Amino acid sequence: EKKTSHFVTIVARDNAAPYLSSKAGLHVTVTDYDDQPPKFDQPLYVAKRVYENASIGFSVLTVSASDQDAAVANAVSYSFHSSFLGGNPFKIDSSSGVITVQDQLDYETKDTDYIFFVQAVELGSSSAPALTRVDIPVGNVNDNSPKFSNLNYVFNVTENVPNGTKVGTAAATDNDKPPFNRYRFNFSNSASVEGKFKIDSNNGEITVAKLIDYEVGATRYTFKVVVVDLDPPGGSDTATVTINVLDVNDNNPIFQKTVFAANQDENTPAGTFIIQPVATDADIGLHGQITYSIFSGNDLGNFQINSTTGVISNAFVLDREKKDAYTLGVEAGDPLSNKRVSRCVVNVAVNDVNDNPPIFSPLKYSVTVTENNAVGIQIASLTASDPDYGTNSVLAYSILSGNSLNAFEIKDSASGVVTGRINLDHEQFASYNLTIEVRDSGPSGGLADTA
Repeated sequence: EKKTSHFVTIVARDNAAPYLSSKAGLHVTVTDYDDQPPKFDQPLYVAKRVYENASIGFSVLTVSASDQDAAVANAVSYSFHSSFLGGNPFKIDSSSGVITVQDQLDYETKDTDYIFFVQAVELGSSSAPALTRVDIPVGNVNDNSPKFSNLNYVFNVTENVPNGTKVGTAAATDNDKPPFNRYRFNFSNSASVEGKFKIDSNNGEITVAKLIDYEVGATRYTFKVVVVDLDPPGGSDTATVTINVLDVNDNNPIFQKTVFAANQDENTPAGTFIIQPVATDADIGLHGQITYSIFSGNDLGNFQINSTTGVISNAFVLDREKKDAYTLGVEAGDPLSNKRVSRCVVNVAVNDVNDNPPIFSPLKYSVTVTENNAVGIQIASLTASDPDYGTNSVLAYSILSGNSLNAFEIKDSASGVVTGRINLDHEQFASYNLTIEVRDSGPSGGLADTA
C-alpha cells in the first residue's frame, strides 16, 4: 500500500588492489496482500435535521467506506452496529450505505438525536470491520391536536355561591413538545351558559359568573366546550359539560296571609276540621318541607294542629258560654333550620248553639193584690236569664195556665211584667196560681222554663 516496487543496484568486487568490480540491477515487484480493513471517508457523519413527519423511505444520509488494499478493492457491506438494533427507526442499504427512515418518527417519544455506529465489512476478507459514528437530529412538528381527558364532564355547584367560585375543570392535554403544545379553551356556544359561567381560556377552569338561584333559574346546565390548538394546522377537540345546581335552604316558609279567620259551632265533636292556614316554601325536597305548630293562644289545649298539613281542629268540645273566641299564633317552620320560620294569627270564633234553656230566678213568686184595684196595675215582674248568644238568648214570656177569667196578662212578652186585666174579687177567687213560661228564640221553637 506504501510502495508497489523496488529497484536495487548490486555491486560485486574482488579484494585485490586495485580491486575490480561489476554492477547489476535488481527490480523487485511487491505483490499486494489483502491485509487492510476498509476505511470510512469520515469518522463522524452528522445528518441534517429530520422532522418527525418524514415519510417512510425518506433518505437521511449516505455513509461511504473503501478498501485500502491496492491491487484488489473488494466490495464493502454496510450494517448497523449491534448496539443499535432494537427500536431502530432507520435502515441502511448494505451495498450503497444509504440510510433511510423505515418507521414513523415521534419527537414526543424521543426528542434527542439518534446516535449510533455503522460498520463496513470487506466482503471475502477476514479483516476487521470499520466503524463510524452517525448523528441524526430529529425535528419537532405540530402533529398532535389537544385532547380533553374526558368526553363528558359532570360537576355540581350549590346555588347562591359567590361569583368566581370554581365549579370544575375541563382538562385537556397536547402531546406535542414545546413550542407546539399551546392551546386555548372556550365555550362552543356562549349563549348556552346564559351568562352564568365563564371558562379560563388558559386552563379550562369553569367558574360562576352570575348568581345561580335553584328556585328561579335552571337546575341543570349542559353545554359544550372546545379546546383549540394555537399553532397550524389548528386542531381542536370538543367535550360536553353538565353542571347540576344543588338546592340550599335559603327560603323561609311563607303563609298566604298573616291573619286567618275561622269559626266553629260550640259542642262540635273533637277532631273536627276548623281551618288550614297554608304556607309555602320555595325550596325543593327536604329544604321545602314545612312543620306547623301552635305557639300561642292554646294554653288550655283546646286546639290541635297537624304538623305536616297545618290543619287545625278542636281537641275538645268547645263551649261558647265559657269562651267565645280564641286567637292562636301559628308557626310554619323549616325542619332543617329552626331559624327559618313564618308566623300568622288564626282567629277562631265559637258560634253559639241553643244549648242552654232560659232559667227563672227565682222559680216561685208570691204576690198580694187588693181586690177591686187590679186593672192595669203591675202584679209581678219575672226575670229569667239565658247564657246563650244572639237570637238564642232573646226571651219571650207568656202565661201558660192558672189564668182564670183571663184576669192577668203580659202585654210585652219581652218584659216578663204581669199586669191585671180585670178588677179582682176576693169572694170569687181568693188566690191564683199562675204558671209563667219563658222561651228563647232558638231554632225548633227554642228552649223554655216555667215559674
